[in-house]
Amino acid sequence: MIRRTLLAVLTAVGLVAGQPADAKTKLTFAYVADPTHELYFHAIRSGRVTSDLIDLEITTISIPALTQAMLGRQYDIIQASVVAVPRAVAQGLNVKILHTAIGRLSPGPTLDLWVKKDSPAKSIHDLKGKQIGVFGLGSTALALMRVALAKQYGFNSALQGGDFQFVELPTTAIPGALASDRIAAGALLYAQVFEAERTGDFRSVWSAAPDLLRLSGARMVLPVIVGFTERVEANPALYREFNRVVTASVRDAAANKMEWSQMVGQKNNVPPEYLRKILDSVSDFKTPVEEADVKAIDYFWTAAVSIGLLPSAPPVQSVIWPDAMKP
Repeated sequence: MIRRTLLAVLTAVGLVAGQPADAKTKLTFAYVADPTHELYFHAIRSGRVTSDLIDLEITTISIPALTQAMLGRQYDIIQASVVAVPRAVAQGLNVKILHTAIGRLSPGPTLDLWVKKDSPAKSIHDLKGKQIGVFGLGSTALALMRVALAKQYGFNSALQGGDFQFVELPTTAIPGALASDRIAAGALLYAQVFEAERTGDFRSVWSAAPDLLRLSGARMVLPVIVGFTERVEANPALYREFNRVVTASVRDAAANKMEWSQMVGQKNNVPPEYLRKILDSVSDFKTPVEEADVKAIDYFWTAAVSIGLLPSAPPVQSVIWPDAMKP
């Protein structure tokens, strides 16, 4: 598990006049180790965005570790996949969604399946019965794809005995498996998409994003940020402040995107242009959670239950923190 812990002491101009520094409350926050998120939270980590109310202790961990950490209530606030939330609720966990904006699906070639440039495949129908490389059989990206395949085209998108043979591979191995014809198609991530577009070695044969937009009427949300209901309700001002600093950090990244994307991209070996593209697609939110996000999550959960991807799902509004829908 790749883990980095940072105590970001948020100390500048305050919301509570005259409050001493030692009166601040520590909140622990864990999110996925990902270059785009380093861009979103750079202003918090560097002290550019500050608070008189909270000390935010930040930890970055892997996606599987996030799910376990949520179930174990190891942090006050945690990023979770939109698939993991109803599963956690079904196990008795009481959570509230605090922030969805940075989890919105980016426009462009996201949730795509890619093939070699000379592949005979022209559409998703040509991949029926073929092996498709994915970076996680339990990933949110594949779950969204499976919903689109079932609801838009009527495919059996089950992992076992379905119309496609999904094969889990390390993310870094998928381009090589495509190039050597070990798989017919594959899902690409991050710089791989940028590189595929730049070189033309691979082409997208299908994208789930437009299908999901047509089906739901909203842009899908992948990860969300959640808090535990009893903690949120016990100290709502602290969680409003958390949303404020996160929003301010994303705004700061957007205002300084050329400089910060260059720095984060160089550090993580990711093209800065890619980071700027992702940032531009999520930085225009008005509130941490918007009506369109609720609509997207509601559609996905309902559809996922109907195709057997989820055993059950709670009413979406029951897990949305009302204050998160306020400016």
